[in-house]
Amino acid sequence: EARRLAEGGTRELLLIAQDSTSYGADLYGEARLPELLRELVRIQGIEWVRVHYTHPKTWSEALIQVFEEEVKICKYVDIPLQHVTDAMLRRMRRELRRADMERLIETLRSRIPGVAIRTHFIVGFPGETEEDFTELLGYVRGAELDHVGCFAYSREDGTPAGRMKEQIPERLKLSRRQALMTAQKKVATSVWGRWVGRTVPVLVDGPVAGRPGVSVGRVEQQGYEVDGVTCVRAADGAPAPEAGAWVRVRIVRAREYDLDGEVAA
Repeated sequence: EARRLAEGGTRELLLIAQDSTSYGADLYGEARLPELLRELVRIQGIEWVRVHYTHPKTWSEALIQVFEEEVKICKYVDIPLQHVTDAMLRRMRRELRRADMERLIETLRSRIPGVAIRTHFIVGFPGETEEDFTELLGYVRGAELDHVGCFAYSREDGTPAGRMKEQIPERLKLSRRQALMTAQKKVATSVWGRWVGRTVPVLVDGPVAGRPGVSVGRVEQQGYEVDGVTCVRAADGAPAPEAGAWVRVRIVRAREYDLDGEVAA
């Protein structure tokens, strides 16, 4: 499938599963994501391979080495953490502790320079106390995560969580979600502001309607349709870069989650 896509002009592959790091466990009896990635990066025409929805519990040394060694693997780790207090992680059956997650993220950042961390949190899960939420909010403010999504827990009939006592009122869940995303907005302004002044490669997704000479694309640390984008302005009088083009772009402005840049001379 990947070869067919490459032959048709695809430049970026997105690998998505409920737990991508466990790929192969059902087929081969063991996780084989590292082997799959090393095969994919050898396909002619493919320039980026991006992995979504990895599980913090199933990262391996072999997988970290692939991210270190293969230049076509995007410096981008999508790793839903869900929460950070040990009490909430137990209730969510995440099978790991906050210290384990922090150790993993520290390892990824030290061994994959420039890596972007993307994650999701759930607020309002049954039993989440004010202390739990305050600790989560403090983590978001201090961890400098590149991309953060947040969901207010939605009760589902017939599920273990749906049968739990200590359900959180809907208004409180939404209030917590808003507070967390407001905090992350300030973090994003700082994190993406550091890109200003850099000259970086951008993969163009297409022109911007109604804006002559302007295209939208992404740097390696931005996922397709799930993160911010990079708006690219061509030189005066030049046409907008076309979809699929690679351009060197000087970043001139950061807008919280998005970047603005100009085609470098």
